[in-house]
Amino acid sequence: MVGAVTVEDRTREEGSAVYIRPYLPSDRDRCVTMSVEAWPRMSSGLPGRTASDFWGMLLDIANDYSDVREVACASTSVVGVLLGRRRGSLSTRESISQVRIFLSFLRSISRKLPLRTSTSMFCTLLLTEVKIMFNSPRSDGEVAFLVVDPRYQGRGIGLRLLDNFITQARSSDVHMISVYTTDPGCNWRFYEKRGFRRVAQFEDDFGTRFEGERSSGLMYALDLLERPL
Repeated sequence: MVGAVTVEDRTREEGSAVYIRPYLPSDRDRCVTMSVEAWPRMSSGLPGRTASDFWGMLLDIANDYSDVREVACASTSVVGVLLGRRRGSLSTRESISQVRIFLSFLRSISRKLPLRTSTSMFCTLLLTEVKIMFNSPRSDGEVAFLVVDPRYQGRGIGLRLLDNFITQARSSDVHMISVYTTDPGCNWRFYEKRGFRRVAQFEDDFGTRFEGERSSGLMYALDLLERPL
């Protein structure tokens, strides 16, 4: 089963109310809301009421792209999510599917925003994606989406999700995991503490346009052949 976890992962640790389970389609709305809350600067800077559309689009693309899909739960509430990929390049079918998701997002914002604003969103987002593509390392694994509810940050939830993914990637003979993040807005030091190495830095044009200050795109990579077990 894609994104399946072990029996031990399903069992709540003693003294902990947080457990890991597979991501379900019914988790989508909660994960979108969590993303809006976790990235307040970006969410408040997006024009109109498009924050949910934007994060929903990124989540849907990551979900479509990934073969590891897990959420962290406290009681019955989702408080964290990680979507990741343990295999190589996208197939033609997967590429077409992602284009369809992106076009659906563009249709949605074009109905809510003036043409000039929606065009600006499209152009800066496309430029950033091109930069990511040209600055990405030759990895065979990727953390596509990782977010923790702000009310639960600092409790090791993101670490558990990330370590679960690294373990599954290693068992699938993945040699390198990449992840894209930004500064400001994301805790990039979190990845450095887990052994990820910064391999590229450039301006994130979309973040700069809608966060009100210069945003740096940061590309990180973790070499699993060097990282100890």
